[in-house]
Amino acid sequence: MAEVQQDGNLYDLLENIAQFYERQLPNSPSAQQYFKQRGLTAETIAYWRLGYAPEDWQHLEKAFPQDIEGLKLLGLIRTSDSGRDFDLLRERVIFPIRDTKGRVVGFGGRALNDEIKPKYINSPDSEVFHKNQLLYGLYEGRKQKAQEWLMVEGYMDVIALQQYGIHGAVATLGTASNTDHLNILFKQSNRLTIAFDGDAAGQKAARRTLDIALPLLNDGRELKFFVLPADHDPDSLIRREGIENFRRLLDQAPLMSDFVFAHLTQNQDITTPEGKSQVMGELKNLTELLPKHGSFRYLLQQFFREKLGFNRKWQPKVNTDASLSFSTKIDAEEYVIAILMNHPYLYIHFEPLRALVAEDQLLFKILNILNVIFDDLPDDPELSIYYVLGACAAHHHELQHILQHANVSDYTSSPEQADKLAADFSTKLQYQCLKNKIKSKKFNSIAEMKNLKMQIYEIDRKRSMTLLED
Repeated sequence: MAEVQQDGNLYDLLENIAQFYERQLPNSPSAQQYFKQRGLTAETIAYWRLGYAPEDWQHLEKAFPQDIEGLKLLGLIRTSDSGRDFDLLRERVIFPIRDTKGRVVGFGGRALNDEIKPKYINSPDSEVFHKNQLLYGLYEGRKQKAQEWLMVEGYMDVIALQQYGIHGAVATLGTASNTDHLNILFKQSNRLTIAFDGDAAGQKAARRTLDIALPLLNDGRELKFFVLPADHDPDSLIRREGIENFRRLLDQAPLMSDFVFAHLTQNQDITTPEGKSQVMGELKNLTELLPKHGSFRYLLQQFFREKLGFNRKWQPKVNTDASLSFSTKIDAEEYVIAILMNHPYLYIHFEPLRALVAEDQLLFKILNILNVIFDDLPDDPELSIYYVLGACAAHHHELQHILQHANVSDYTSSPEQADKLAADFSTKLQYQCLKNKIKSKKFNSIAEMKNLKMQIYEIDRKRSMTLLED
């Protein structure tokens, strides 16, 4: 119980320190000038509770003489080798760091003199502050009900973007991004964009983040890479391009599949067999990091093979509504069969239809076959297609008609698009099947009818979420 009370006292102390730093800002012309040069308004400074730490080596001891032990627990007072106490943050502009409940839990400080190193200092981890489990701007983004999330490098980037009306920008707390950080953001949204500098260090950071992110890319999650022009951060880019152009550049940030292709091919001659082989070898190493039971690893391999010219070209134009793309000569269930024959690994999205489709339908039979062979599908995209066609040989004539008349070109736009189209189309079909079942009144009891209605409600909610994300 004592520890809880102690934590409570630490939160109170941190809040008092934040207020103290805020009150010091009007006393420092140089700190005010720094924020003015960065284009921050008085409203923005107040919203982010920005402040100033005086240059006095012991200003916190003087302001909080009764809380020395707490200040030491928070790491805001250090002890020198000679045994003298001194304040960690001095002559710096201050960025209070808030947890998900909005409580101040730590501070970041930037030196006003660029000659002083390090330029940025963060208060250390403490009983109430854990850098690996927090992101700067997360609380504020959630408060603003951000739909899109963008990970940037620094606190000032987050603040500048919020001032320009782009909510949902976050930054790590002086550490490299890790699995915890990405999982936090994927809990907010299935779509995440990460900004990187365009220089060599930025490329290296992007590759490191890619390696961390790949195991987290369950089906439905989307990762984009926003590579900034040389010598620009988001703030300076907005100043140069204007907010509308910046938004356009952000919207056009490449999907992970395109980024990976550009990254792996930039130093290879992909007009030669050797170059293509090298790229596919490096891709294999990356796809090994993807979740084993998702469709994305298969789709990414297929995307690369076709981009490298192993078979038909991927189409840049995409119809965003899969239900409009099938030919009038075949119905929706047959269109699903065509998708599965061309992209067997998308079966995981259509598997729920097994419980809803009539047993005498061809789709039911194909889904059952895929259910049996799915775990044995070859990793190679082309071989997996032949494997499925062989397993479905008994239905050869019906499949021939479907494959001749179905246009599944929308599923060759990008791995992310194919995955999303399949998930959306499956949800629509599940909804339709359930509605038809209720309409036909073919259920055995009131309880079964209630269960069907509950399933419709859940799918309707899922469809609404999809529309919101779009």
